[in-house]
Amino acid sequence: MEDIGVIFKQQEPTQWVNSMVTVIKPNGKIRICIDPRDLNKAILREHYPLKTVEEVISQMPNAKVFSKLDATSGFWHIQLDEPSSKLCTFNTPFGRYRFARLPFGINSASEVFQKIVSEMVSDIEGAEAIIDDILIWGSDQKEHDMRLKQVLDRAREYNLKLSAGKCEISKPEVTYVGHRLTSEGVKPDPEKIRAVNKMSKPECVKDLQTFMGFIQYLGKFMPNMSTVSAPLRTLLEKNTAWHWDEKQETSFQKLKEMATNAPLLQYYTIRTNRLHSVLMLVQKDLELY
Repeated sequence: MEDIGVIFKQQEPTQWVNSMVTVIKPNGKIRICIDPRDLNKAILREHYPLKTVEEVISQMPNAKVFSKLDATSGFWHIQLDEPSSKLCTFNTPFGRYRFARLPFGINSASEVFQKIVSEMVSDIEGAEAIIDDILIWGSDQKEHDMRLKQVLDRAREYNLKLSAGKCEISKPEVTYVGHRLTSEGVKPDPEKIRAVNKMSKPECVKDLQTFMGFIQYLGKFMPNMSTVSAPLRTLLEKNTAWHWDEKQETSFQKLKEMATNAPLLQYYTIRTNRLHSVLMLVQKDLELY
């Protein structure tokens, strides 16, 4: 990290010092982070809105070919100015260091990064980004390739480094933010479904909250979910004592079954002539006022 300019040795006193945190990633690598819980309380955030996958999907009618680009060490692309860098000073067994690049753990990091990447692809049709995942799609191979080249050229201009091992290029379907985007429509991520199927019967409110969190995420694929889940949701009410009867068991098993057999959702489209008719009706209604 010191060799590539992410951190620097800090000799002079600073007004702020954070604790160091080590995180072991699934691939066995160690990530050095800071614990900025006190610093986060003092940060003035931009509150730039993070896009949802629903917003992205609504913009891609007739999508047939997909690519997904993954930015490597995303936050480290963003350079900190001197005052901000000193606020990110942290203790180590080898003395104090400070981050020269945006560290993980800062509460505004994701929205700052989202803003920069969104602005990077904002004028490229058929390209959207959620944090460090950039999605490109086209109605055919030619349109997709043209858009992909535009995004890659723009990434080079911004000096955005991509993870070759995580990028998926020119595919008929890709997994994106917990959804499987295909040439036929949208499906839930198979890993999400597998996780739901592996869940055992909840033994307490916390277990139930975890299960319901997964189910809620898959809600768009599950018709009448609110009705089926009603017996379980009553257990989350403050004044309800924990109990597990036949109604709860039936609801639990039915929801798992519905998640397993989730339908394919088509991309939202509206014909131009119908849109014109709708706009004309709206205009007439407005004229009445």
